[in-house]
Amino acid sequence: MKTATSDVRAALPAVCAVLAAAAALFVFIPGAADPIGDARAALVLALVIAGCTLGRETLLRARPGRVFLVAIAAFALTVCVSLLTSSNASRGFWGSPVLWTGSATLLLAAAGTFLLSSAIVGRARNVLPAVLLGLLTLHQALFLLKTFLPQLPMPTAFAASAPTSVALLSVIAVLLSLGYALAAGRAAPARIAALAVAVLHIAVLIRADRAAIWATLFVGLVVLLIHVVRRFDQVHRPTTQAAFVVAALSLVLTFIRVPSPIAANLPIEINVRQPDTIVALAHLWKQDPLSIVGVGPGGFADAFARVRPDSLSTTLLWNVRIPVPASTLLQLLFEIGPLGTLAFVVVLGAAFVSGWRLIGAPPQVKGIRRVFARRVIPDTDGAALAAGVFAAAAALTFAATILFLPQAAVLFLALLSGWLAAQDTEPAAKADGRQALLAGWLAAGLFALTVLALASVVWLTVAQRAAGRLVAATDAAAEDAAYAAVVRWNPVPEWQAISALQMLYRAANATDEASAKAALTTAIARARAAATGPASAATFEAAITVGMQAQAAGADVPELEGWITAARAREPNNAIFAVAAGDFADLNGNAAAAEAAYRDAVRIAPRLLIARARLAGLLARTDRLEEAVRIAEEIVASASAAGGDPSAYVLLAQLLEQRGSTADAVRWYQAAAALAPGNRELQARIERLTGATSTPAEDLRQPATP
Repeated sequence: MKTATSDVRAALPAVCAVLAAAAALFVFIPGAADPIGDARAALVLALVIAGCTLGRETLLRARPGRVFLVAIAAFALTVCVSLLTSSNASRGFWGSPVLWTGSATLLLAAAGTFLLSSAIVGRARNVLPAVLLGLLTLHQALFLLKTFLPQLPMPTAFAASAPTSVALLSVIAVLLSLGYALAAGRAAPARIAALAVAVLHIAVLIRADRAAIWATLFVGLVVLLIHVVRRFDQVHRPTTQAAFVVAALSLVLTFIRVPSPIAANLPIEINVRQPDTIVALAHLWKQDPLSIVGVGPGGFADAFARVRPDSLSTTLLWNVRIPVPASTLLQLLFEIGPLGTLAFVVVLGAAFVSGWRLIGAPPQVKGIRRVFARRVIPDTDGAALAAGVFAAAAALTFAATILFLPQAAVLFLALLSGWLAAQDTEPAAKADGRQALLAGWLAAGLFALTVLALASVVWLTVAQRAAGRLVAATDAAAEDAAYAAVVRWNPVPEWQAISALQMLYRAANATDEASAKAALTTAIARARAAATGPASAATFEAAITVGMQAQAAGADVPELEGWITAARAREPNNAIFAVAAGDFADLNGNAAAAEAAYRDAVRIAPRLLIARARLAGLLARTDRLEEAVRIAEEIVASASAAGGDPSAYVLLAQLLEQRGSTADAVRWYQAAAALAPGNRELQARIERLTGATSTPAEDLRQPATP
């Protein structure tokens, strides 16, 4: 009975590690604004803490080694320190409402998952990779089904979102399945099943078709084939040949884009180039030396917005907020600083040393190669499996340097590297008195953390569902009730900002003046609530939109100028905020400040035509008509190159009309009318001018838009 109890206790870390991985893959919150967001993160963390609680004795006895323990402790400490220095600690811990990856929850869960995996002993060691492979196969099969049958109702968690994120999971599965199949002693049915699984996941890779993913697979296969070379007499030859074929295919597809008839029409992923990210990181450390300890988990988006390179303003990304960096390694450098990143690298490096020893040459090898043959697995089938795990971990590590790892991939990297670390250690035979006492104290602390984490799951689930009702509300009563629930459970500024915009829309579409005024007043109040505290630039943008519309309607919004100033401080290279500053100054009669802001917007984003239009209108109203015409001609040239823009043609026509160039004005009014047939206002202007009627042009602050 005692033996059975001991076996159960020894298996608890493995069970919790598997449950955490399953939660990261499959759990979603129906009806939530973000079905796979912070509530799921809290659940994963709760499972990891529960695993550490239940398997505390095993964890204390497993002893993965001082290097691992010191590095893991340093990593967790740097996460906590950077969280304390974060401008928004709450968002840093739980993650933004739409982006869990990068939160302290994920990073701490990954550290705990590594410890759980490193404490797995006995038969559970070989079972864990098989279970992980099964979870990945189920997830990817559902993904394939969803891509071929998009109309099929399926949980949001399985919907194709980021192709790279999905494909990385299949890279892991291909390497694990080939590791199983390479074992010479594997039964034929088991080998055939493993190869069939590999084929399914290769189909996913072809369906996603990303060059960086093929490169990642190639790196993993190279590591796997190193094992083949070192133990060539102990691997299955046909599987080896298949692995070489897949490696060659992945290398070709890394550099050559071959149109595939089965490639899925998946969403376009937007990220910033590595050189631009590195330049931004250098600027950040130069501007704020304290940021070298990290801007806090989940703080990349805000930090990058403050220091984004000017070169991005001339690209198609000029008005795009970059939520994630080009790679997870750069994310760590931004968010937890060089020390935390170094600890992360040390953990993986030590795990890979263990993995290299694990898949080393057989013990009979002589000479210098015996250095790498220590603690080697004598079982050839077990060695092949370990080679698959090592290859998968190596591929994910390579991916972390060139790609941004999704949440599930981060946890799988922790699981696989922890599994490798466990192989290089021997668990203590018996716990001493000090370990027993420590285990008792540890149990109390971990139990309290588990209860808090589970309570957070419930709290965040309720809050996310309330936010979901807020976003989906179609009538005033439902929207008001949902907003009240959001404020009660989790008053996240982003959701309050969304509600403010919804109220602004309600005011614009009200059927009577009283309703419009009431909705506008509510919109202003909710914008104020959203912009209070450590609000993001996106939140301020929503508040500014509400404030500008309210001020134009005659409402008093004294905070508007402060919102604009705060937004520009957060995103100094965002031309939209410069235009807002110019509009505010113009509406308040400060032409000089308005002109400076408009010119700054043009400098920041030459592609932003509205900034040039605002500047042209201001110049025309301040007796600088010729310069205004020149700018309007530049706008028209840019618009014509992009297929034409009626509003740009109208702007130029208005300015030419004001200058007295009637024939030219008519020509551009006609060009606008050709793009907007049936526009009565344009036809009236053309008829007026062709009838030789000379009247002053309208106010150019708001050019007529067909």
